[in-house]
Amino acid sequence: HLGMLGVRRVAPRLLSKPGEKRKLVILGTGWGSFRVLRDVNKKLFDVSVISPRNHFVFTPLLCSTTVGTLEFRSVIEPVRQTAPGVAFYQAECVGVDVDTRTVTCTSAFEPVRGSDPGPQTFTVNYDDLVIGVGGRSATFGTEGVYEHAIFLKEISDAQAIRNRIVDCLERAAQPGVPLAEQLRLLHVCIVGGGPTGVEFAAELSDFLRQDLHKAFPVVSHHMRITLIEPSGKLLGAFDENLSKFAAKRFRKQHIDVIQAAVTKVTATGIELSDGTTMPTGLVVWSTGIKPNKLVEKLAIGRDSRSGRILVNDRLMVSKPNNPHKADGTLEVFDNICAIGDCAVIEDAPLPPTAQVANQQGTYVAKQLNLKANGKVYGEKPWTYKHLGMMAYVGDYRALTQFGGLKMGGLHSWILWRSAYLTKTVSIRNKIMIPMQWFKTFLFGRDVSHLHTYKPVLRGTVEDVQPSS
Repeated sequence: HLGMLGVRRVAPRLLSKPGEKRKLVILGTGWGSFRVLRDVNKKLFDVSVISPRNHFVFTPLLCSTTVGTLEFRSVIEPVRQTAPGVAFYQAECVGVDVDTRTVTCTSAFEPVRGSDPGPQTFTVNYDDLVIGVGGRSATFGTEGVYEHAIFLKEISDAQAIRNRIVDCLERAAQPGVPLAEQLRLLHVCIVGGGPTGVEFAAELSDFLRQDLHKAFPVVSHHMRITLIEPSGKLLGAFDENLSKFAAKRFRKQHIDVIQAAVTKVTATGIELSDGTTMPTGLVVWSTGIKPNKLVEKLAIGRDSRSGRILVNDRLMVSKPNNPHKADGTLEVFDNICAIGDCAVIEDAPLPPTAQVANQQGTYVAKQLNLKANGKVYGEKPWTYKHLGMMAYVGDYRALTQFGGLKMGGLHSWILWRSAYLTKTVSIRNKIMIPMQWFKTFLFGRDVSHLHTYKPVLRGTVEDVQPSS
């Protein structure tokens, strides 16, 4: 039946036989999935990775790339070079059949007009499946977000933000542009006062103060940064005093913080819950995540509140409708795990953060290695160890919170940079990142507007043209 639908099977991905390697399929290339890929024993597993993105993004430093403090490729790790020999398919998983142990995928590439690439949908068999597909940005039904705002989750988002910033400045610097239009173009609104929103505002403030005032001396003094947070509190997960420290630093850097909710985003501005309209040239939306479309349609158990995949304390996926055994524990699939932002542990929800996903990936890889060696998977439950929180707040200042240690300032900024540098994956990036920090300190950030080219993804040859 699959063949009649234009679906092809990827050979030789068949269920393993005794003495053969187990077939492990990993969905996603985020923090949890990438950790599993790195730690699982390739001598014991025939590994396939399926994701529309062929790289891992070191998200704590993603905001730095939006303004050129770091370059984009220094915060990514290519999947194929990280795990040579592993089968990778740049595709999107669109379904999982737990009975036949197959995942159905759709290629990320749409055929170029006039070509014959074959079926665009295929299946991959598995013995063990790890679901780490993350989540998508939550918009809370706000009108116009997808059309007119930019999220900040992927490298492509950072590239779009960086080009838009320079584009707005160049437009404002054109002769004869009315003052009202200049003020609109040079107003950046950031929706969401969590770590991503705060760190982007901080990086943009540094960019404005250190580089844009020199590069655009005529118009840059009109530039404004506004951060909108419904609760009015920055970095709500941090200690109250550290949150106040961040607010104080933002006031000093002339970053406006507004307590309001956005009700609509348009091509030229935003509308707030109190009826106020704010003209703006760039809206960056960073208000949390929600389950992606795959999670919403899988025939597995889901958390009734968040909609995320429900797992037990061994990170094994609940069966549909979340049935429980006589002892009160979840009935789960013994060969499917879910980790990271797409999953939630029953009665023990944790925030969708990188360190949670990374620790879950470490646990799952270790348990899979034990299972492949004939031992019991999940003899001990997974436990989360909180490693603290850090956030950059601009002007060489940061916040750090580790247990009872709570501090903010220059020393925290040094710790912030040092900690994240040690956490980067490859030796290449451990070398490139400090070199780029030094380059930025010595020569400043680049303010070139680079044309982007649409990849041959969901398009035709005629679509592949330079665009702003």
